[in-house]
Amino acid sequence: MIVPFNFTIPDDAPFTGLALGQYQKRLNHSSLSPASQLSLMRCWAKQLLDMGDRVQAMDILAEAIALQPDNSFTLALYGLAQEQAGQLQTAIKTYQQALDYLSDVQHPLAAELWYRQGTAHRTRQAYAAAIASYQRAIALNPDYADALSSRGVCLALTGKYKKGIQDCDRAVAIAPHAATVLNNRGIALMAANQRLKALAQFEQVLAIQPDYAKAQYNTALVLMRLGQDGAALARLTPLLADLADREVYTPESWHASACTLHAFLLLKQRQFQGAIASCRQAQRCCPQDYAAALYKITAMVATGEFWAVFTQAQTRQEVGRDLATIGNTLKYRFLILAIVIGILTWGQGSVVDFLRRALPIVLSVGIIALVGMDLWRHKSRLQFVWQVYFRCGWLTYPRAILTLIVTLFTFTLAYQYSPGFMRWGWAEAVFGSSGNIIFQPINLLQEWSLHQPALENLWASLSPMVAGGRWFLHTVSGQPLGFLNTYLFHIGDFHVTLATILTLLFWLALVMGVPFWANLEERIFRQGANTWQAIAIRSTQFGLVHLLAGIPLIGGFVLILPGFLFACRYKYVRDRHYRRHQNSQQADAAGVLASTADHAVYNAILMTLAIAAILWEQMVP
Repeated sequence: MIVPFNFTIPDDAPFTGLALGQYQKRLNHSSLSPASQLSLMRCWAKQLLDMGDRVQAMDILAEAIALQPDNSFTLALYGLAQEQAGQLQTAIKTYQQALDYLSDVQHPLAAELWYRQGTAHRTRQAYAAAIASYQRAIALNPDYADALSSRGVCLALTGKYKKGIQDCDRAVAIAPHAATVLNNRGIALMAANQRLKALAQFEQVLAIQPDYAKAQYNTALVLMRLGQDGAALARLTPLLADLADREVYTPESWHASACTLHAFLLLKQRQFQGAIASCRQAQRCCPQDYAAALYKITAMVATGEFWAVFTQAQTRQEVGRDLATIGNTLKYRFLILAIVIGILTWGQGSVVDFLRRALPIVLSVGIIALVGMDLWRHKSRLQFVWQVYFRCGWLTYPRAILTLIVTLFTFTLAYQYSPGFMRWGWAEAVFGSSGNIIFQPINLLQEWSLHQPALENLWASLSPMVAGGRWFLHTVSGQPLGFLNTYLFHIGDFHVTLATILTLLFWLALVMGVPFWANLEERIFRQGANTWQAIAIRSTQFGLVHLLAGIPLIGGFVLILPGFLFACRYKYVRDRHYRRHQNSQQADAAGVLASTADHAVYNAILMTLAIAAILWEQMVP
């Protein structure tokens, strides 16, 4: 809640506490002086603001300003009403007008106006302007705990964690039991990635003020970042239900964020209908919320409802608005991507040549980093890898091999007879050939070990821009990347080099990560698809989403086939388990585990065959 001003206006005292219906009657008395009229209108507006009626409050305050445009007290209250209504830029201007008309620059109102102006800037995420406003408030009132802690939050959010936490500590020393100040300190700690301390701080806030809704949301946020999704949901669900049940609901800026966080957590739990409802609640607070639109569309696609909703006249407009919001947010990214692909495809010159050689290196390093980070994230669940590969029945391997044979045969046939444009994937513009980008680090390693001029050519293309680059390369490494072909030992007729070891290590990382990735895809594309119509829709989605990995267009359509076979496995095990135990949740889990095993083994075999072919070329002299 946006707190009201703390200052008091002595002239308003006679009219404070009147019944709501008394204000208009008093205003109708012609004996009232202009100053009394202003006081009466301000008190009326304050009461309306407390009730959540911002529109009528602003109308009354606008009339009061028309009576006396230079009254700082009226302007201050008008700015507060605008801030509560989300009109932040207008509120900032109104606060500045109130400051300009304030005759006593040392008046307590001045510090509060600077503080309110800073808070409006902070809500707009204009942190530099917010810090400047908070500093003006602190200069007028050095013990202003709210301004100190708010400045600390902005400093922490801009990367100045130490200074930010110091400000918050100073504010807590001044007001040790102020919920707003303690909550701000928790936000600063969370920004500094001190999540456990932040959680303890938010719990302290709620011990002082259990109904502090923003602290409840912040607690859920930090729990989610700690990986405790269930606990985060347990905090958010009653909070949002309480907000929705209020007779007077005055949405604030963080309400939309709370709803989208709730939707995100529900998506991870595959509670798609609940996620859609939370997204709609977020859009009531912020109609152009990108995350809410994205999560809602994702939930509709996951349930197979998207096309049905899109084709119905009464819901088509809502989906259209969501797609427009997503497209409007991503339009510049799509434009940049299209420009980069166009330059790489048709561009000429040394700069373009450098980009063509540098991008595969950058993306390869990024892929390796992502694989490593994902394995580290799942380090406590490595027993799941053993369970998938060795505890799901020996028939998993024959099924996976048969699925792989059918898929490769279908792809070979389809690729041969498909038109040229169907053989194109976006990876061709970056890497020179279409294919799953997960193999790009190995392809690049093979190119460097077998065709050593690769990096030298990169420096050669860069040399017009960086003088001495080619000399530096030769000085440091002598023969470019020759160390990758360093002979280590041999096994029979096969020569093992450093490139061979690096390739095997990356293969091992991929095989270890495959069960987690397969399980994620199965939960998205298989779980809940218990009818043949749903299976057909999800299988199509499964195949086409792989186009994001850079495979050719025809490959995306061919992958619908293994997606369908994995779905059949899911349905068979799920239905059998349900018939035996009559527990749909456990049946879904059993079906997902079975299809995950088939999917993971299929991917592991495919990766092993592909990397074996690469190693053969590396190891055979």
